[in-house]
Amino acid sequence: IQVSKLTKNVTDSHLQEIFGSYGRIRTIEMANMLELYISLLGQMNKGTAFIDYDTRAEAEKAISYMDGGQLDGAVLSC
Repeated sequence: IQVSKLTKNVTDSHLQEIFGSYGRIRTIEMANMLELYISLLGQMNKGTAFIDYDTRAEAEKAISYMDGGQLDGAVLSC
């Protein structure tokens, strides 16, 4: 599934913890950008992540619960 409108504070560990409750996650890929002024501090996400579940049913369950849900004060879009 694609999850968007994530804040810059959200990490793949946060997503694993929250979205993992809806099924077994195969992979989580976050769109990251490196900016010169933060290159020494690491990566900042671009607000989008792709979460791959074992089954379509698990993905649909996550979407039904999390689309419009909140994470770190932002309303998510799945």
